[in-house]
Amino acid sequence: MKIGVFDGDNLVFRQVEEDISPEKIMGLATNHKVKNIILSTVAKSLDENLVKTLKANYYYLELNEHTPLPVQNLYKTPGTLGKDRLAAIVGAYSLYPGSNCLFIDAVS
Repeated sequence: MKIGVFDGDNLVFRQVEEDISPEKIMGLATNHKVKNIILSTVAKSLDENLVKTLKANYYYLELNEHTPLPVQNLYKTPGTLGKDRLAAIVGAYSLYPGSNCLFIDAVS
């Protein structure tokens, strides 16, 4: 699991975890005064307790093919576009609005 905490446009904290509990997320969110949480996962199902906790305490949004975005997903099957790629597209659009961008999603 990759975690990033932003203050406006600035990444102020990042961490990679093998797994994370609702308590750990709550601790991070409290320490960083988080008000909004966006969750993106390729897991088949989410931990119901985690989602319930996040919804009860934060403005919570799950990134998926139904999430309102500033770009249009023109895939024939929008649900098959990887969420990591979708997030990268929105990030590129936000950083360079109105410009053509090439982003490369690579794993080493």
